[in-house]
Amino acid sequence: MRKIKVIFNKGEPQEQVFEFLIVDVTEEHASDALNCSVTCEGLAFNELGKIGYQYSLSPEIFYEEVEEWFKT
Repeated sequence: MRKIKVIFNKGEPQEQVFEFLIVDVTEEHASDALNCSVTCEGLAFNELGKIGYQYSLSPEIFYEEVEEWFKT
């Protein structure tokens, strides 16, 4: 499996790193351009699933949790 990292505030004291697993890559060709759509799932959630736990996260809750994390 391949991973992707999303870094917020890179190089600053508040730097945050989120790791995701790439689940699916879809390529689309339009004229001379190649566009790729990447579907990912959170690495932490994947690890929770391996040990028998599962966590569902809606986009709204994700952004709320990220905002709370940035406050700390």
